[in-house]
Amino acid sequence: MQINSIDKNCYIKFYGIPNSKNQTKITFKGQNTDSFERNSNFKKFEMSVYNPYLSEAYNYDTVNIDLSKPQIIELGKNTKPRYADRKLTLDYDPDRTGILTDKITGKQIKSVVLKSKDDKYKDIFAYHFMSEDLEKEFGYISLENCFKPTIEKLYLQYDLIRDYPKLGVTGPRVFVLYLKNLTNGKIGGVGKLADKYTVKHCLENGIEPNVVSEAGPLSHVAHYLKGKRFLPLEPNSYAADFFQKRFATTNVNKILSMLIARYEKNGMYIDLRGWPIVPMYMPLNIIKKYTKELKAENLLPKI
Repeated sequence: MQINSIDKNCYIKFYGIPNSKNQTKITFKGQNTDSFERNSNFKKFEMSVYNPYLSEAYNYDTVNIDLSKPQIIELGKNTKPRYADRKLTLDYDPDRTGILTDKITGKQIKSVVLKSKDDKYKDIFAYHFMSEDLEKEFGYISLENCFKPTIEKLYLQYDLIRDYPKLGVTGPRVFVLYLKNLTNGKIGGVGKLADKYTVKHCLENGIEPNVVSEAGPLSHVAHYLKGKRFLPLEPNSYAADFFQKRFATTNVNKILSMLIARYEKNGMYIDLRGWPIVPMYMPLNIIKKYTKELKAENLLPKI
């Protein structure tokens, strides 16, 4: 053990391996005594996290961790026997956080964001939005890095991998695979926090923020209201034919703008039943907004 420094009041400031980040702060309870206490936050509990790399499965395990320090958490058990050998590795940093909202009480909730990776998928990552004590997961987003989309990602819809110079969607990009709120809508802000961490992910992985995704069934209005916009539809595609026949245009942004003005402002429900999956992107103004927030919150790496 190396003692790095002792001040006049007999406080041992740090001990541990020289130059190690894993140093624990300890202080004497009083002068003229050799008893001390550690200022740590160890917690033992059973932790459960959704595994986005598998099909409808959770990883869980009993963990004993210090919530005050960055560390790697490994959950070795799975709720499905066929995935018994699949572990989930989580990167924990108590300073990697965000704000959600309890829709029942209206109170803000601080969420700790875990990052996970599965070695079987080199380009796929996920972010898990947890309670501060890590005992509850509010939601998650999984992302795929697409550095050469038209060469490496041909299994994706063509609408997602081709370039749109007028919209600023060109070259390397990040594709949103899944985004899910696991609270049945009781906790709000998961989607916005997911968008913010998607921009953060781009910046940390050397990708000029460029985000594409798909609006699944019944989600079109929610994405539009968050600021996402829809890409031009491929002519003669199923989606293009659907909107042309129903609204006499294939411009989904124009359609939703009209429907929201007509119905939502009057408290009426927009019927999205039967709407097809539609490709969308994150506009530059939204990217700039989240980049500014990330910088203000010191959540971006120092260059």
